[in-house]
Amino acid sequence: MGPTINTDFLVNPELDGAELVLMDINAETLDLVQRFLERLIRENGFKKTITATTDLEEALRDADYVLTAISVGGDRLWRYDAIFPQVYGIFQPVGDTIGPGGMMRALRHIPALLKVGRTMQRVSKPGAKLLQLTNPMNPLCDALSQLEGFTVYGICHGYDDTEVIIAKQLGVPREQVRVELAGNNHHVYCLSLHVGETMYTPDTIAQLTPRLFDTPLRAEVFHRYGMLVGNYSRHPIEFLPGFLTAEYAFGRAWGVEPIAEEIDPLLGERQDLARARLEQALSQHEAIAWRNEGSNHGLAQTGSGLAETGHSREIIDDFIVAMEHKRDFFMHLNVANEGAIAGVAPEYNVELPATFHKGELVRPAIRFPNETLVQEINRVGYEQHLIAQACLTHDTDLLIEALSSDALVPNKTIAKRLVEEMCAFERDFLS
Repeated sequence: MGPTINTDFLVNPELDGAELVLMDINAETLDLVQRFLERLIRENGFKKTITATTDLEEALRDADYVLTAISVGGDRLWRYDAIFPQVYGIFQPVGDTIGPGGMMRALRHIPALLKVGRTMQRVSKPGAKLLQLTNPMNPLCDALSQLEGFTVYGICHGYDDTEVIIAKQLGVPREQVRVELAGNNHHVYCLSLHVGETMYTPDTIAQLTPRLFDTPLRAEVFHRYGMLVGNYSRHPIEFLPGFLTAEYAFGRAWGVEPIAEEIDPLLGERQDLARARLEQALSQHEAIAWRNEGSNHGLAQTGSGLAETGHSREIIDDFIVAMEHKRDFFMHLNVANEGAIAGVAPEYNVELPATFHKGELVRPAIRFPNETLVQEINRVGYEQHLIAQACLTHDTDLLIEALSSDALVPNKTIAKRLVEEMCAFERDFLS
C-alpha cells in the first residue's frame, strides 16, 4: 500500500494540506516508503506532509481516517496455508479468503486489527473511520464492526478486476464498462453491467455470452446459477462446491491453477521485486516519471528501465474527499448485510454496491433470481461470521463448525484435524 495508495493521496488536490502518517513495524521498509513519497513531493510540488513512525499509538493519534493493509506472517505462512491442506486433498488456488487458508489468515490478522481498532477508539478523532484492505475481508470487518461505536469499511478492487476482464472479452475500452456486484468478498455476482450506453441486467446479460467467458469456470457458474460471477476465476472457484476436485484436476479443467502464482514455491519470493523497484526508484538520478492514467498498480518501470508512478486504479482518495465534504458517492464496500441481500442474515458481512448520500451509507435492496445462489452466499457468510466470533471468544469448537461448512472441506473430522494441526503450526502468530 505504501508506494501505491499513498501516491494517490499525494496527487489529489482536494487533500492538499493533509498529513499522511505511515506506520510499519519494519523501520527499514518504512524508511524506504517515506523517502519515496517525499521524493515525489519534491519532484512534483505536491502539497502534502509525510510523517513516519513504528509506534502504533503515535501513528493513530488524532487521525481522521486509517487504512490497514497488513500481512501477519507474510508470504511464508500464506504459502503454508495454501499447501498444507493438500495433505487432505484440499486445493486452494489463492488460500487467503475462504477455506482453511482463509480461516488461518483471519486468526492471524483479527488480533492485530482489533488492536488497531481499540487504539483508534482511544487516540484518534471521534468518529474516525477505518478503511480496511486486508484479506480475508469479510471476517476481519465482521470482527472489527463488533467494537462499540466503531465504523469500518472493507474495500476491495474486485469490481475493477471484473470490469477489466469484461472489457477485454468484449474488445471495448475499459472506460466503457461499469458493473455493480454483490455477494461475499471475492465471490460476487453481476447485478448490472453497463457497456457504453447499454445496460444489461441478470435477465438480459445472456445476450453477451459466450463472449464474456474468459475461463470455463465462468461459463459453468453461469450455466449452474444463471448469473455472471465476478473477479478473476481463481477467487470464486474456492467458494463453490464441486469444482476443486480430482475429477477436474483441482481447478485446471476450469482454467484455474491449483496454487496462486504469488506463492508458488517454484517461482521464488515475490517480495524481492517490489522492494527492488522501490530501491531502484530511490537510487536513479533522473526524476521519477509521472504516469497520467490510472490503469497500472502504482510504481512500475518504463520501457527504458526507469521508475514511473502515478495514480493507481483505486478510488480511496476520492472516497475520503467525498466523506469529508458529505458528497454523494458510489463505491463497492464490504459491510454488514443488514437486509441488503434478501435471504442473507443481517449480521453477515457482505460486499455491496453502496451509495453515500450526504455522508450516510445507503445499502441497496438486492434480490437474487437464483435461490440456490443465495443459499451459497448465506453459507459463506455463516462460515466467516463464525470465524470472526471464534477469534473474539477463542472458541475452537466454533472454528471447527465454521470449517465444516466450507465448500472445500469434506467433513467435520477433516475440519477438526485442520484446525488442530494448522493452529499448532502457527501458534506463535495467533495472539
